[in-house]
Amino acid sequence: MAERLYEAYLEPPARRVFDELSDAQQEEVWRLIQLLELDPSPDGSVKVVVQLPPVVVTVYTHPNWWIMYHVPRPGRIAIDAIRPAWPPPDWAPGAFFRR
Repeated sequence: MAERLYEAYLEPPARRVFDELSDAQQEEVWRLIQLLELDPSPDGSVKVVVQLPPVVVTVYTHPNWWIMYHVPRPGRIAIDAIRPAWPPPDWAPGAFFRR
């Protein structure tokens, strides 16, 4: 894997979910987080910006997982939430499911 440019950490809500996952699920989620560490920039396809007034969030969308995150300062990624991709959250735009 390429050298990571960011270091991710789990915020308490994400940590609670992560700790409840099976070992295999934790490994899969951590692999996705490692991909975010290479480049968390939204790409409009997999890493998308979602408007949830009054906030705007960035979500890494994967067929199995959604990871909500933000970059609080250079070189750091805060993982705010982790959730299975199905069922989709009520705020998810339908376009995410027409891939």
